[in-house]
Amino acid sequence: MNSASANLRLFIAVPVVGGALDGARLCLEALRGCGADARWSADGAMHLTLRFLGKTPPARLPALARALARAAAGHAAFKMEFDHLGWFGPAARPQVVWAGLGDGLESLKALAQSLDVALEAEGIARDPRPFRPHLTLGRLRSARAAGALIEKLKGYPIRWPCRADRLVLYASRLTREGAVHEALSESALEA
Repeated sequence: MNSASANLRLFIAVPVVGGALDGARLCLEALRGCGADARWSADGAMHLTLRFLGKTPPARLPALARALARAAAGHAAFKMEFDHLGWFGPAARPQVVWAGLGDGLESLKALAQSLDVALEAEGIARDPRPFRPHLTLGRLRSARAAGALIEKLKGYPIRWPCRADRLVLYASRLTREGAVHEALSESALEA
């Protein structure tokens, strides 16, 4: 198979910008100081994933662009606010460190539901897993300094405002330095 016809690793997300991006940068500086063995997220990787599609043939890109447009058309742009930090996995060996939403969570869930309906209309089955929106801040490679990291997460107050104004279809390429994301298509939410 030549590279022109190789499957793409795709996902659909709402980009995280503005005050939330600034807040995440400051938080990441503090978390790096804990000495945890982690791959921390880069600015260009800050997003709220609505749907991970995985390996997808390039021929599906027009259908995915239609689904983005259909899902976005039914929603007005909305404000969100990240207001808590957490982790997946046990505290002794966390796997992913993340920021969670307070304000805007229900609007984001409704947008994700509309996206599922639009993708299904294009022949893409629903994801059977529950939707758990979060902003990934880092992925842990070992348990080194896990206790210090968890204590920092518990005591770090956040209020990061953000505006959801578009859906973006990203291609993700995995490298030794982490994932590199390229926007392939986007659709604006209604003003």
